[in-house]
Amino acid sequence: MRKIFSYFHYFFINYWQFLPIFISAFILGSPFLFSGKVLFWGTVILQFIPWRHYAWKLLFSGHLPLWNPLVGMGAPLFANYQSALLYPPNWFLFLLDSLGGISWLAWGQGFLVVFHWCLTGAGMICLLKWLGVGKFGQAFGGVSFGLSSYIVGRASFLSINAAIAWLPWIIFFNSKLMSDINQLGKPSKRTFIILTMVMALQLLSGHAQTTWYTILLIFIWNIIWGFRWGRGQKVIKTGGHISLIIAKYWLWTAISIFSAVLISAVQLLPTFEYLLQSQRSSAVDIDLTMTYSFWPWRFFTLFAPGMFGSPVTGDYWGYGNYWEDALYIGLLPILIVLWVIINCFKNRKDISSTSYPGAGSIVLFLGMLSLISLMLALGKNLPLFPWLYRYVPSFDMFQAPTRISIWAVFSFTILAGFGVEYLRRPTLKSLYWTRLGT
Repeated sequence: MRKIFSYFHYFFINYWQFLPIFISAFILGSPFLFSGKVLFWGTVILQFIPWRHYAWKLLFSGHLPLWNPLVGMGAPLFANYQSALLYPPNWFLFLLDSLGGISWLAWGQGFLVVFHWCLTGAGMICLLKWLGVGKFGQAFGGVSFGLSSYIVGRASFLSINAAIAWLPWIIFFNSKLMSDINQLGKPSKRTFIILTMVMALQLLSGHAQTTWYTILLIFIWNIIWGFRWGRGQKVIKTGGHISLIIAKYWLWTAISIFSAVLISAVQLLPTFEYLLQSQRSSAVDIDLTMTYSFWPWRFFTLFAPGMFGSPVTGDYWGYGNYWEDALYIGLLPILIVLWVIINCFKNRKDISSTSYPGAGSIVLFLGMLSLISLMLALGKNLPLFPWLYRYVPSFDMFQAPTRISIWAVFSFTILAGFGVEYLRRPTLKSLYWTRLGT
């Protein structure tokens, strides 16, 4: 008994920062986890539940789930990327389907949603730890990102929910890969294999747009760290000019992504063949692409998420879908983000003493990334995204420019983690305004 207690004590002392996201996620999901209710609105009832139930019926009868005759005059099922039949967590649903039919499968979707909320928050905690943020800041950032409205609001869009969950893990292991290159001249096999596997899991999760935004973010992330380590002479064995350092980061990242594509090829090749026969083989019509551009008035919901109502209460009256423009990460986190950015520009010096000195440059990078992300998310409301649609490949392949705001939510969360870690007890005028604001 004493030995068991010592194990629990060790776990709590060293890993307590993971508990808030796990507990909070299950509390938030309790209405549909423990009451017999299921998520059914929107794409869940129209796509994911019937697709996966029918696929399991075909497999159980000895046939590959290649074709779905229940939609119009029929459509590919396995090649439909969002069906994500090869995504390992979804196999849990097939087990439930075999035990209790479609009702159990539908109930199991809720567990997958909460599982991915926990996975998202845990990934952010690991990334913040790598950035040198303490445990309290890690816990704060994990809850802010894992339960942000961008992610919780998309609970019914299961493929987006699953794909986003792997984003912080990919950035985390890609960062470790860069550290290995700096110290050893090449990444360790373990780091390379894990990065490849988490990348493959995102590729199999079923949302190409999120995966593409993740890949772009990786290469941008490599640039900023190449400059930081190159200028700070943190590179031990890579050597050479900063551009050569970044090129080496890019090379190993590209090799990892290519390896992940090979692992996922059994899903990607049929999907690519299907794509060539679809209306997206050339481009998505610009009017359709711009339909879900970020509605500028929704910036107010960074501070007041219910300003335009909510689908929960049935009184949402804003533009488009509520969840497409969801950005809220919490009132306290966003206020801390503003404090971090203002403090950085005001003092023009490091805001922390992390293991990577020069956190001011990280704040500047994340602030600029947030700004660029939100400008792109505005879509038709600014000329930037339409220009990219016309002249830059890949921007004409996806609809809903607002979804690139995931970069802003990701950046805000890291900044909030930094801010919580290095807040100091206010004094004098700061104490006055803090009390007044509270």
